[in-house]
Amino acid sequence: MLRRLMVVAALALGAAMSGCFVEGEAGVAVVPAGPGAVTLRWSIDASFDPAACDAFGVADARIDLYDVAGAPIQTTFVDCRAFSARFELAPGRYSARIEMVDAAHNPLSTSLPIPSFVIASGSNLNIDSDFPRDSFF
Repeated sequence: MLRRLMVVAALALGAAMSGCFVEGEAGVAVVPAGPGAVTLRWSIDASFDPAACDAFGVADARIDLYDVAGAPIQTTFVDCRAFSARFELAPGRYSARIEMVDAAHNPLSTSLPIPSFVIASGSNLNIDSDFPRDSFF
């Protein structure tokens, strides 16, 4: 019995590592860990109106993502008028910074830190931030 259990466990582990779905004898499903997601949303002076971007001369939001050690892993520029950006990430701990930039990617605001967040397999986090009027230069 123990030997049979070990064989089933080994097969399940091998399939999980290859991205397969396996159902064991007891009907227990083994599903490999997959990515989760975070959606970073921003507003300008508490507004999601695209005119707010224009009022401050903002073209894009610069988003910098960092790993658990604080090392940069991705920099993305997103149209300010989108007011959000979604990232699929492997399970783990991350942080981010967002700043508003002009069309030439010159900073127009302070850089807002996004505190540490944890991505779990299948998670879908929403993190909101606001750029108040006094955060612009």
